[in-house]
Amino acid sequence: KNLEIIDTEAEIVRWIFDRYLAGFSTVWIAEEMTRRKIPTAGGREVWHEQTIQKILTNEKYIGDSLCQKSYTTNTFPYERRLNKGDVDKYYTEHTHPAIIERESFEKVQALMKNTRRKRPSVSQERSAFSGLLKCPECGGNLNFHFNQNNHDIKFFSCQNHNSGLRKCSTTHYIRLDFLERVVLYEIKRLACFANEYEDAFIKA
Repeated sequence: KNLEIIDTEAEIVRWIFDRYLAGFSTVWIAEEMTRRKIPTAGGREVWHEQTIQKILTNEKYIGDSLCQKSYTTNTFPYERRLNKGDVDKYYTEHTHPAIIERESFEKVQALMKNTRRKRPSVSQERSAFSGLLKCPECGGNLNFHFNQNNHDIKFFSCQNHNSGLRKCSTTHYIRLDFLERVVLYEIKRLACFANEYEDAFIKA
């Protein structure tokens, strides 16, 4: 049976791949999909990290097929089993239309392989802003993290949302580089004011 592209579902898959390639983790993507109340293939509105990982590693999205991922036993009672090398698998390219470019898919596989090598997700280093930022919704601390796919991407997110307590309705998140730009802008603005209105600045 030929596989057909369903536009609405294809857009969801493309968005997941785009977010992952942009540096967002599978955990963040799952939480964002849940927040947006986008239903899963099974009709549920709660997404899990494992679901995102399966999508990102599914060769069907580049038009290929891997047959015999599971098989039916030939002894009674008959049952479907996950193929762990019991029978041969067959990989065939270009069996149906693709919705993800092969180059993008291969980049994702390389990123995921590198990520598995370097867990955990919480940085051991501290930021100058650590302990100073609070969640605007629940008042909890914003903890310092780095992105699992790209450790150069550092950010703060609400501890209560990430802990599973879900006290917040959404993931409160701010990147460190953006925060630094905001603070630097305010420092420059204050310095200009102090330079132009020195007496008023000292008095203030």
